[in-house]
Amino acid sequence: MIVFSADQLQLETKTNGFGARGLSLGMRLFVAKLTSSNAYLPRTVLMSKRALRKLTVPFGIRDGRPVFVSDVALGLDCGCTCPECGEPLIARNRDFPGRLRVRHFQHARASSCLGGFETAIHRMAKEVLATSDAVLLPRWASGDIVIEPESLAIVSARLEVPLLDGAARPDVLLRGMAHDIEFDVLCVEVRVHHAVDDVKRDLLATNGLDTMEIDLSGLTDEAAADPAAFRYEVLENPSNRHWVHLSRASYVAQRADQALIEVEDPTVSERVIITKAGRPFTIREQWAFLVKPGSRDRVRIQIPDETVGEEAQPYPRGMHTISGRSITVDQWGRLRLRYKMYLDEIQMNPPEPQRAQRGLFEAADGSEGPGFNVRVRDWKGRSGL
Repeated sequence: MIVFSADQLQLETKTNGFGARGLSLGMRLFVAKLTSSNAYLPRTVLMSKRALRKLTVPFGIRDGRPVFVSDVALGLDCGCTCPECGEPLIARNRDFPGRLRVRHFQHARASSCLGGFETAIHRMAKEVLATSDAVLLPRWASGDIVIEPESLAIVSARLEVPLLDGAARPDVLLRGMAHDIEFDVLCVEVRVHHAVDDVKRDLLATNGLDTMEIDLSGLTDEAAADPAAFRYEVLENPSNRHWVHLSRASYVAQRADQALIEVEDPTVSERVIITKAGRPFTIREQWAFLVKPGSRDRVRIQIPDETVGEEAQPYPRGMHTISGRSITVDQWGRLRLRYKMYLDEIQMNPPEPQRAQRGLFEAADGSEGPGFNVRVRDWKGRSGL
């Protein structure tokens, strides 16, 4: 193992004619040589292996928009700047026999900018989405029901639009059509380093915002430098995208050929009716939609309350199925729905071992057998009438 001491580095820095501005050219070349071996150097001198494997700046900014290196003139004539620090760039895009590195941009002057790669990838991905006609939707699965990836025709796209009074700001906000189903609001998050965290995931789900994430964290230098390959990764690769949240009941009902209950408003209202015995009786209700393939009808559902031993709490936004607890057999042996509506919340199959459920739903395994994977509310009382 080669050890290069901090004292030696400090001595060279003082005597290289540049003062504290940096190491001399010879010293930088020596450091670069050491980094290719198993040498040990102070953290302030060495970049991580992850950074060394990446292009410094795969894309440049020209006239306010990201551009591929293959689309600009050679060298300083490219007229591009770094998307991270704004400094001028040189286009290294000339092909010649024996070339080992992919075509790329480089800072025109010595720079300490290390964040250009992730910033550039993120910005170019948003530009590709904003200027494309279609994007592939992710695969969706719940229980044994699967919706395979399909293309969304993009009607409009906007970047960094604040939602929920600024609490959410998706990378791209799309409006489009998946054949006969409209997505009037579809949030797209582009992952280069950080994935959507649990706090943001819960915020999106609570507010019913359909969101997909495109994962470019494993993008290779070759894919970043090739416009066709990069566009494929952003727009068409089915293996690098997933749903963060999907509550578009009409889409799921149509593709799964199932009937669902869609809750958009968690507000519970009360009304008083007079029974046959002449007594007032309070009913607690919540508006929802009965969604079937090709139809969506507004319905009013009665919330299980203290009359059946339950605490009257609203159903959350999202897709639900009618629980078997809601079904009874009448005196003639026919199945019918009870007045009180018991719903189970549909959830996507977890990508990892399932965490404990929160809120109204118990930490049980949920449903088993055919159909959707659901969260089952921890009912305490008896079935409603």
